[in-house]
Amino acid sequence: MGDVPLITTSHDGEFENKPRDSKEDILAFVEQELLAAARDLPYQYSQNDPQQAGNYYNEDSGRWAGALARKLSAYAILAHVSAWQGKYADAAVYAKVVLDNYTRSGHAYLNTNTLTNSNGFFMGRQNNHLFALNFLFEHLEQSFTGHIEELTLARPVVSKLLPDIYIPKDTILSIFDEPLDERFSLDTLTGEPASERYFSAFNTSVPIFSKIKVIRNGVADPTFRMYSSAVVFTRLEDIALLRAEALAALNDPAGAIELLNSIRGLRALPPFEEGDGDLVDAIFKERKRELLGEGWHWYDMVRYMKIKRNSAEFQKLIDEGGIYWPIAGSLLTQNPELVQTPYWK
Repeated sequence: MGDVPLITTSHDGEFENKPRDSKEDILAFVEQELLAAARDLPYQYSQNDPQQAGNYYNEDSGRWAGALARKLSAYAILAHVSAWQGKYADAAVYAKVVLDNYTRSGHAYLNTNTLTNSNGFFMGRQNNHLFALNFLFEHLEQSFTGHIEELTLARPVVSKLLPDIYIPKDTILSIFDEPLDERFSLDTLTGEPASERYFSAFNTSVPIFSKIKVIRNGVADPTFRMYSSAVVFTRLEDIALLRAEALAALNDPAGAIELLNSIRGLRALPPFEEGDGDLVDAIFKERKRELLGEGWHWYDMVRYMKIKRNSAEFQKLIDEGGIYWPIAGSLLTQNPELVQTPYWK
C-alpha cells in the first residue's frame, strides 16, 4: 500500500478533496483497526467461544466456517502488514499467535491432494481459509470470467484449445527443481512428470497451470464453463513461511529452518539444513512454489529485495515508489491536491 487519501468516515457520496496521507500513517491505522478487531472476534462462530456464546444468528458452526473473519484472520493480516513494512519482530509475533492457536479455530495444514483437488481447498467456503473471498455455486456466485481458471486452463482440463497465460517449461523447472515434490516434479530417470498436481500437459508446447480448477460444465456443452474458486488472501502454510521469513531476518536461523521444513515435509521434500544454501533464498523459493497462482509473488519479490538489496534497478523502484500503481490521470484532474508518485511523473 502506498500513499493515498485516508478517508475514515462516510460523506454520503460527497467527498472533499484531500491530499495523500503517508503509507506509514495508513498502515498504522490498519494495524490499530485489526488489533481492535482481534480483541473482539471469536476463534470460531457458534462454538461457545467466550467472545461469541451460543449459535450466531441461530446457525450452527458449519454455516459460518470460512464465511466470516475470525480472530486469527486479523492476526494473519497483521503479520503481513508488519512484514510489508519490514517490522519483522512484530510480524513474527503476530504469525506466532496464528501458529500457536490454529487448532482453536479448527484449522489444519493442507495435504497436497486437498490443496490441488477440484473439490478441495479452493472450492466454496472452507474452515481452513484464514481469510478469503468465496464464490459459491449454490449462491449463484459463479461466473464465466474473473477467475484465474478463465486465464490458465485449457485442454486436457477444459475444452479450450490454449490458455491465455501460462508458465514456460524452463521457468517451471527452475522453480520445481527437486525430485519427489508432490506439487510438481520430473522423474529423474525418464524425464516424465512424476507429479502433475500443479501442471497438466507438461510435455506439450504449452503447460497448463491446473492447481486451481473449480469448474462447473454444462451438462450437454463442454464449452459451457463456469468458475467459482475462492480468492484466498492467506492460509496456514503462508503464515508459517512468513514467520520463517521474519525469523531469518531477525537472525534466528534455527526457528526459520524448523518452519521452512514444516512446509517442505508436507510436500514430501527432504529437510533443509544449514549449509544447504542461503536460508532467505530457500524460504522465498518455497513461498514461490507453495503459493504459486495465489497472488503473492510480486509482494514477496518486493520484501525479498528489501532484505537482499542486491539489485540497483529494483532498489530504484522501491525508493521512488515504482512498486506502487501510478495515480490515474482522471483522479489527478478531479482532485488537484493529489500528487503523482515520483517514479511515474
